[in-house]
Amino acid sequence: MKAIMEVDPSQTTSELVAGSGIIDKTVLIHMKQIGKIKKLESDATRQTRFDCCVTLLNRHNN
Repeated sequence: MKAIMEVDPSQTTSELVAGSGIIDKTVLIHMKQIGKIKKLESDATRQTRFDCCVTLLNRHNN
């Protein structure tokens, strides 16, 4: 898995699953083990992003 990721690090999980014949959960586990999984955004970041979207929508609608 690591060798496949080094050849083309921009591959999506779906592409890795299709190309390797391994199930998606196994691919995700291996990607996490080698440090290739991006961290999910925090709740605070998500709330800030949501607040910005609401503000922009309100401006657009008024």
